[in-house]
Amino acid sequence: MLKIKNFFLNIKRKKKIFIIFIIPGDLNINLTIKFMHILIKTGIHVIEIGIPFSDPVAEGIFIQKSSERILKFGISIKNILNFIKKFRKINKFTPLIFMGYMNTYNLLNKKIYIKKINNLLINNFIIVDFPIEEYLILKNIIKKKNINQIFLISSNTFLKRIKRILNLSKCFIYYVSLKGTTGSKNIFFNKIKKKIKIVKNNTNLPLMIGFGINKKNIKNIINFSDGIIIGSNFLKFIQNLKKKNIFINIINYIKNIKLNLL
Repeated sequence: MLKIKNFFLNIKRKKKIFIIFIIPGDLNINLTIKFMHILIKTGIHVIEIGIPFSDPVAEGIFIQKSSERILKFGISIKNILNFIKKFRKINKFTPLIFMGYMNTYNLLNKKIYIKKINNLLINNFIIVDFPIEEYLILKNIIKKKNINQIFLISSNTFLKRIKRILNLSKCFIYYVSLKGTTGSKNIFFNKIKKKIKIVKNNTNLPLMIGFGINKKNIKNIINFSDGIIIGSNFLKFIQNLKKKNIFINIINYIKNIKLNLL
């Protein structure tokens, strides 16, 4: 846990952190591993790996469509673990975050699942519909395996609950920028600035902002955050790509985003 915590704190001191969300197999099943390595080489600090789910209630249309496509391909959580195993043969250091819903995690016994992701050097996971009260059930298992669960904080989260979440958080704070699903358009900056100030006054962990992040609003967001998490905007981009020059276009997309993080 200390290594991953230090990773985020060290980047925070030097630059803005860039996390990108992908669902393995979406771009091209056979190119998934190469795709992940290119993301890292282009400057992505952390990859958030989505587990495809038939009813992703927090997700916008582009992540939903991505999940639907991948489920049609027959890709399961076990397939994704195999993707990660291959990725880790070359890259053992880039932090990976697993993101999913309780139903997907319940496909595997919880203890077995924690052991599997620990063996693959996956440092963090997000269970969107898994509240802190439920987390206490897994706390001892997770602590032994040096894995961290990341909780979501939003403008609707009460201060008492924020403090509970901060006490359990070890790596970074995931702040949801808007009401509604991922990829929604309207971010009310004045409102989230006030809430983020409260959060930052109670922790020294990096604060990452996700949901609704795109090229147009990044400049505003990085003024009061330590980095960004982009998912829907990126998936929308790759869904519209033609097969020719796929990776060149992805590299250019990442580079353009990074220019806005300077």
